[in-house]
Amino acid sequence: RSIRSRRCASTSAARIGAGELVRSAEVSFVVQAPQYTLSKQVEVEGLGGFLPGASVLYALRLTNTGAEDLVAAQIVDPVDLARLVDIEPLDGGLFDARRGTVEWGAPATPALARLAPGDTVIVRLRARIAPALQPGDAISNQATAQARAGAPVLSDDPELPGDRDETVIEVVGGANWDVQKDVAAPRRAEIAAG
Repeated sequence: RSIRSRRCASTSAARIGAGELVRSAEVSFVVQAPQYTLSKQVEVEGLGGFLPGASVLYALRLTNTGAEDLVAAQIVDPVDLARLVDIEPLDGGLFDARRGTVEWGAPATPALARLAPGDTVIVRLRARIAPALQPGDAISNQATAQARAGAPVLSDDPELPGDRDETVIEVVGGANWDVQKDVAAPRRAEIAAG
């Protein structure tokens, strides 16, 4: 649960020497937590669908939905290294093979340093579906975004109903082709001197 805003109030008091305690008027203000959403979509690059060995492109879209600037945003995307290979972060992303994550943030991705209200930043990640996967295998993936003074937000697949849905690829099988070529030796009568 995130806090959208909180009213804060403060008073102060002072005493000069042994004199009377003097209180200030109450001062109140509203503190708003940053508001933002993160969506994630995936598409296959090229023809044939989500086949073993196919190249896929994930796009993560961070949008400032609040009334104040979003400061120091970071996006972290854990990658299933048994199901996705040849990880290639784009747009300033950094791949940590030991942790199996791709991370975006300033200064490598300058647009994440500050987003004005209504601004959107898109970062991308290219990978290949592991060739050993079989039709019906699923690749589930969900990223997290967080900005200064904000709560972590899980990515949502906008193609699915509800909030915070994981982005899921179901591996499909390709066409099975069986190509044969028969070569027969020509008959003697067909061979002519040339």
